[in-house]
Amino acid sequence: MAETRTIFDIILGIFKTAWESPLATTIIANACQIILLLGVGIPLITFVTRQILKYLKGHVSEQVSMLVSKGIFYGGMVLLGLMLLPIIGIKELTPIVGAAGVVGVAVGFAAQTSFSNIISGLFLISERPFAAGDLIKIGETKGFVTSINLLSIRLRTLDNQQVRIPNEYVIKNVVTNVTHFPILRLDIDLSVSHRNDLEQVMAVLKDIADKNVYCLDEPDASVQIQQFGASNISIRLSAWFAKDDYLQFKNSLICQIQKRFREEEIEIASPSTHNVCLVPAPDGACPAPGMGESPVVQTSERG
Repeated sequence: MAETRTIFDIILGIFKTAWESPLATTIIANACQIILLLGVGIPLITFVTRQILKYLKGHVSEQVSMLVSKGIFYGGMVLLGLMLLPIIGIKELTPIVGAAGVVGVAVGFAAQTSFSNIISGLFLISERPFAAGDLIKIGETKGFVTSINLLSIRLRTLDNQQVRIPNEYVIKNVVTNVTHFPILRLDIDLSVSHRNDLEQVMAVLKDIADKNVYCLDEPDASVQIQQFGASNISIRLSAWFAKDDYLQFKNSLICQIQKRFREEEIEIASPSTHNVCLVPAPDGACPAPGMGESPVVQTSERG
């Protein structure tokens, strides 16, 4: 029993001596400073970033707000790290700068794609070809923009999937902003039989567009004969609508055409197509259908 107590006293004495030593005091003091600095610094940086983000909202674009807020956050974290260096005993930055240079060269070779995406992201943010919420098409991918980051953009496709596209790919490819302008044009191409009265067909189509609640009065809807074929005649109905009414307008117009054609005994000769075209100029200047149009999004429907 006495031997056990002696061992315990020895161990306790060792810990007591270590605790009372200047080194232990320094370690404890530094640990308290680090905890205090991190405990105050990180919440403070987060709070300042959020307040600046709230202030910028409504004053600048969402892309610029994101870039500024992330720059402030990461800049604050770097400053916090520099404040920690003297506490942990690093007072001379020259070796760190030298080591950072060597590491930077190695990382630079390994991260060329990331740097390219960051530069491309800066171009996207400054140029602003689209914004969050826009419906865009890049290559074969089409969806609504949910976020624009330094490395990539994210799209929510029409079937509710998330797609991440690197900024470098966006810069190098053609981007169609379907909803950039407030109004769009719906083109419906119909092939009718030679047995139909063309004037009647054109009058019926114009009347359908004029009576549709989603069709805009300005620009006015138009009907044109596209082609006089050997077995059919191609006619195009062009009507304008607000971009938010696309589905309602398309569905209602096609249903009304089918109903009126049955009532008027107008015969459709072959499959038809419809195209959604962008308004080419925001000032309301609209080209004649088929001339100088912006890129189109085309789908096919059986008549």
